[in-house]
Amino acid sequence: MKRISAIAGLILFLLTISPGCNRSAKHADGAEVIPRDMMVRIMTDIEITEASLRFLQSKVNKDSLNKISEQAFDSLYSFHKITPAQFNKNLDMYQEDLADFEKMMDEVMLAITKAKDSLSNTPEIKTDTVVIVKK
Repeated sequence: MKRISAIAGLILFLLTISPGCNRSAKHADGAEVIPRDMMVRIMTDIEITEASLRFLQSKVNKDSLNKISEQAFDSLYSFHKITPAQFNKNLDMYQEDLADFEKMMDEVMLAITKAKDSLSNTPEIKTDTVVIVKK
């Protein structure tokens, strides 16, 4: 029984000091490492944001588009509690392993496809209709 307690204590100790998948992992220069799954979510949000901005490109003037773009990305980074510099640094790091980065991009495309499919499969909300009866 003491041995099980000792092993459990050791495991708990190792879990508390190891960086694992939390954001306490650091780059060599001290910057935080964004965990892979979170990075995929951020990249997905960025792809969706960029697609929305491309859609708006023909509908608003360039100055308005720049303001909308700035606000959209500021909101995105704020939502994920990161800075653009953190994102770019982590993007560079993940791109060093090209095979894994391609898998990450596949995950991004899959997430976008799932979101699109879920929107496409949403039942259409029927609206009330008025029937005019002629006398």
